[in-house]
Amino acid sequence: LMLPSKKEEGGEKSGRGLTSSQMQWLSVFIDQFLFSPPFNAAIISLRHYGYHGLTDFAYFQTSLLPMLKDVLPSALLYAWCFWIPVKYFMFSSVPVKYHLLVGSCFSFLWNIIFTLIIS
Repeated sequence: LMLPSKKEEGGEKSGRGLTSSQMQWLSVFIDQFLFSPPFNAAIISLRHYGYHGLTDFAYFQTSLLPMLKDVLPSALLYAWCFWIPVKYFMFSSVPVKYHLLVGSCFSFLWNIIFTLIIS
């Protein structure tokens, strides 16, 4: 998604018929509700695989799926509490050329928090 330029801010419509604020919320929604759940499930699964290995499908059903059902909802809740304000701040206040730097700083902090959540 491309965010509107500075001249489109202030409630003016972008070429897609959305205001800049609506585009920012759309970007946050796509990031947190479409990308984040499968990504977090994959990270938790890989962590579980690293500790226990996956030798057969029965082990997968009896161990990994219940653990995902237990850990994933709380991890997503914490992720949304952290990332939704961060992403909205980034999309609304940080110039595009600094998104990588600011996002990396917040990602470092989130990695510490996420590790404590899934431990």
